[in-house]
Amino acid sequence: MNDPLFKIILLMVETTREAMKAAKLAIGLAGFHHARLIGLHIVDRTVIDRLQRFGDKKRSEIEIEVEENGWKYLYHVEEQATEREVGISLLQEEGLPENVIVKKAEAFHADLIVLGMPKARRGVRHFTEVNVERIIELAPCPVLTVT
Repeated sequence: MNDPLFKIILLMVETTREAMKAAKLAIGLAGFHHARLIGLHIVDRTVIDRLQRFGDKKRSEIEIEVEENGWKYLYHVEEQATEREVGISLLQEEGLPENVIVKKAEAFHADLIVLGMPKARRGVRHFTEVNVERIIELAPCPVLTVT
């Protein structure tokens, strides 16, 4: 029997529609290849800074909300993976997404990184696009982006 193409798949779990599509695809790939799935949510402090600047909530309230939402989505992905009998580990880390993803991919010896990428709006370069480009440049393995 041949070795599976993917043994460990690192999935970036976010709150976007594209990220949920990426999760569904990653679960399917993990099931097909009998791979371990690692669901990773990243608490990006730059996003918290922006939310605080443009909102009326305290920084601590925003941090708690972002972390709780992250766990909510991680548990949702875990439920989907469990239904498909896919082994999954959950992880929430703090930092810049492009740095955290690359470090975790290296640490776990990931064979594939899967992440959602919001569709570009006409004439506007989305902040996430820059992060995705940086991840692709630095990643120790292939990166699958889902739109």
